[in-house]
Amino acid sequence: MSGRCDIAVIGLGAMGAAALSALAQAGADVAGFERHDSPHDLGSSHGESRLVRQAYAEGERYLPLARRSAELWRALNARTGEAIYTECGVHYAAPAGARLTRDVVRAAQAAGLPVRTGEGVPGADRITCPAGHERVFEPEAGFVRPEAAIAAWLSQARSAGARVAMRTPVRHIARSADGVSLALEGGAVQARRVIVTAGGWTGDLAAPLRARLTLQRRMMSWFADPDGLHGPERLPAFVIEAQGGWYYGAPAIGQDGVKIGRHHGDQPCAHPDQLDRAPGPEDAAEVTGFARSALPGLGPLTRQAACFYTMSPDEDFILSFGELDPDMAVVAGLSGHGFKFAPAIGEALARWALDETPAIDLSAFALARFG
Repeated sequence: MSGRCDIAVIGLGAMGAAALSALAQAGADVAGFERHDSPHDLGSSHGESRLVRQAYAEGERYLPLARRSAELWRALNARTGEAIYTECGVHYAAPAGARLTRDVVRAAQAAGLPVRTGEGVPGADRITCPAGHERVFEPEAGFVRPEAAIAAWLSQARSAGARVAMRTPVRHIARSADGVSLALEGGAVQARRVIVTAGGWTGDLAAPLRARLTLQRRMMSWFADPDGLHGPERLPAFVIEAQGGWYYGAPAIGQDGVKIGRHHGDQPCAHPDQLDRAPGPEDAAEVTGFARSALPGLGPLTRQAACFYTMSPDEDFILSFGELDPDMAVVAGLSGHGFKFAPAIGEALARWALDETPAIDLSAFALARFG
């Protein structure tokens, strides 16, 4: 692809696809560029299910984003007629007084969201916890099918006139006389504004961010549901503090069974192209031990798949609008908890690119906070 567009979006994972769709549906002259096909399993926007939470223990600065994202997930279901978002609730469990459950309740109170506590909450009959753990259930939460969400956004964008270039890596971004120039293999595209949503490849395009972003390898695992008792109608999504970290999971929605992952870990990776995607014995051992103790009704491990977190220094998002260049917005450092916010972040990117007033104040996530 070569020529001109008003707005270019680089990277068509969750954030880029959501922004592209919002821009195209607003009537913008927009083009999207993706180094692979999309959706794909080489970045951070895959894995069959991703949790959606509103009572956000990570801090009140996320609550407006969470509320708006939930509205937009429901709207995406209505627009497509698909169950892209399933509101089965999220079951939290942690030692009494732990930050996880305490802050979920605090966030729910701040946002006016209902939560339930105690041993009788949904999922308690499926999830086994050690003595002394307390349980909290957030009903207005659940999970999203990431591949289906990205495919829907890209379909909407194309239908509204967006140009989409797959297998088209952008090699370099530079200032031009009237905006920005994108260097492609064998060509160039001129744009008034550019949005960079390249995930772990962000440092290749926005060099000032390279030193602020680190990658962590993570393994997602699935366990068989031999008796069919762990689907969304019986098992909510869950976040459980155990074995020195937070484990998360989603009910069985496919033949591979219940998905489980560990949020915390220390498996650094230098670059996405160097990620070790092959599961090893150590990847299976820890998560299998958790699954056996917390969900004893599950069967054996059926599948594992690698992804990565792109981490910011404080593990909060970097949502930078015009800080590196007045005509560039960058989303980066989502630190393993960004997917659920893709609809609202995509909407915010579209409004910035169109010189419209944002619906949500995102200044807390600006790059300037690092000084």
